Amino acid sequence: MADHRNEAMKMRDIPKDESRLSKMMRKIKKDPAVVVGMTGWTGLVGYGLYNIRKRKTSLSLYLIHLRVTAQVFAIGCMVSVVGYRIFNHEKNRFFGKSADEE
Repeated sequence: MADHRNEAMKMRDIPKDESRLSKMMRKIKKDPAVVVGMTGWTGLVGYGLYNIRKRKTSLSLYLIHLRVTAQVFAIGCMVSVVGYRIFNHEKNRFFGKSADEE
């Protein structure tokens, strides 16, 4: 129940007249993994589409491989972020730090 109150308190601290850029920068600072995953995924797809002329397989098979590669990259980013957060949580729990002290 206290978690909901903390979230409500955080939401009250956000100004209503916040611009889109400042809102985006606040979200990036809160969770930079989303930006890394989206940038990597976009770069991978762009690179794949750029090299579409050099393919040695059919177009449909090439696009399937490209899609799977992009998905593996995005899932790899998510797994690494979850692993990092679990590691930090356990490290802080072991050394007695609370989440508010970070």
